[in-house]
Amino acid sequence: MPEASANPKTLNQRPPGSLPRNVASPRAVPSPLPSDGRGEGQGEVRVPQAPNVKLRVNGKDVTVAAGTIVAAAIADAGVTRFRTSVTGLPRGPLCGMGICMECCVTINGRAHCRSCQTLCEEGMEVRTDE
Repeated sequence: MPEASANPKTLNQRPPGSLPRNVASPRAVPSPLPSDGRGEGQGEVRVPQAPNVKLRVNGKDVTVAAGTIVAAAIADAGVTRFRTSVTGLPRGPLCGMGICMECCVTINGRAHCRSCQTLCEEGMEVRTDE
């Protein structure tokens, strides 16, 4: 039986530092920074600041940027146990897309709300099992 050669094509591998064919080289991507040809304007891109939203997580005031999901606000509040399983084990977000139901909390008195799919709103009251 012949030995495998070190040729990357034989081993179906890319040479170190190369990109797959369907990935553009970073040099091929135009820079989003404005430039007048003299370098002025480089690095002066400003991102508008999102307004803040205040809510309460287990009685603790939390301030997050508008558009933040409730699961992130709960994590910002330092809470690690979103709910408790039937066997008493702590549970928290797993899939991040609303399928696993591990992130369910009580929001404004409504139980079993998926915190990974709910955006924070001003004055929202969030309760976890912690």
